[in-house]
Amino acid sequence: MKLFRVLVGLGMLFTAAVSYATSVKTDYDKDFDFQKLKTFAFKTQHRANTDPLKADSILDTRIREALRSKLEAEGFQYAPDGNADFLIRYFASQKEKLNVQDLDYGFPRRWRWGFGPDIWTNYYTVGSMMVDFVDPVNKQLIWRGMSSQTISGLNPSDKHVASGVKDLIKHYLKDAREKRAG
Repeated sequence: MKLFRVLVGLGMLFTAAVSYATSVKTDYDKDFDFQKLKTFAFKTQHRANTDPLKADSILDTRIREALRSKLEAEGFQYAPDGNADFLIRYFASQKEKLNVQDLDYGFPRRWRWGFGPDIWTNYYTVGSMMVDFVDPVNKQLIWRGMSSQTISGLNPSDKHVASGVKDLIKHYLKDAREKRAG
C-alpha cells in the first residue's frame, strides 16, 4: 500500500510539472514578407497605470534586453535611429492560480478516526509575456507571440525572461520559415 501511495504521489508530481511547462502561442500576417526584416527597434509605449511594466522598470529593462540580445544573436540588427524594418512592443502580466488535486485512488473513502479524502492544493503564479512585431510604415501588426510559464517569487527572474524570449524568437523563426515555404 505504501508503494502504491508513493507511485501515485510521483505521478501527481509529474502531472503538476507538466502543467507548469512553458506555453507559447503565435499568430502572424500570412501576406507579409518576413524575409525583408533585418533591423528592429522598440516602439515607444505609453503604458497604462494597470500595466505591471509601468511600475516595474527592472522587469521592463529585463524583457527589452533579452529581446535585443536574442534577436541580435539571430542576425538582426538593432536600429534605434528610426530606420528599422520592424518595431517591437511587449507586454507582461502575472496571475495567481490554484491547483487542486483529489487523490482518490478508487478505494472507498474513510471518514472515521480523522481520515478523509486526500486533497492537495497549491498556489502558483503564471507569468505571461506578449511580444508584437509591427510594420513601421502602416503600423499594422505582422507577428504576435505569447509565452506563459510558472514563475516563483514576485517577478520573473532573468532565467524565466530569457527562457520565454528564447521560445518566442524560436517560434517567430519557425513561423517565418513556414511562410517562406508555404
